[in-house]
Amino acid sequence: IYRYVQNNGGGFTGVWMYQMPHTDLADVSDWAFEAIAWMNMNGIYTGEGNALLPKAYAPRSLVAMMVYAMVDEE
Repeated sequence: IYRYVQNNGGGFTGVWMYQMPHTDLADVSDWAFEAIAWMNMNGIYTGEGNALLPKAYAPRSLVAMMVYAMVDEE
């Protein structure tokens, strides 16, 4: 989702910093952190409770909700 947004001129540009209060941020891979931060900031994916669950499987319903939130954002 984030790569699609970037290819269409969106996403973070330049130097940025976004603080997230999730307890499992250390589990987010370095290559995915920018996308997770952007999706969290824009309400596309906020995790469950105080956790992002980056290593959990994403059920089809969650992916559909993220795509809908992204389309609604534009």
